[in-house]
Amino acid sequence: MRCRSFLSTASAEVRKRWEVDDKMMLNIRFLSPRQALSLRARDICPSITPLVQSASNIISIDDLELVQALDDQWRRLPLVTIPEEITKKTILTFSGEN
Repeated sequence: MRCRSFLSTASAEVRKRWEVDDKMMLNIRFLSPRQALSLRARDICPSITPLVQSASNIISIDDLELVQALDDQWRRLPLVTIPEEITKKTILTFSGEN
């Protein structure tokens, strides 16, 4: 019960601080190294544009060149040769939190 309560409170606090919506929370899982590098994940999330749209406080959806560049990079990412150990890392490792 404590764990569930903690996760519920933590989720509410994240939403308050970063103004994220449920759609963003669903799509953010694709930013993990394993998902980002997976061709199979592209069946579910072929474009990063929905995540960008739900994060309008971070990036302007009106900057079409930037959104297109991000989407192009997203689509090519599984085709890039990256060391296998990268897929075992978490998002926090890359954000400097870990």
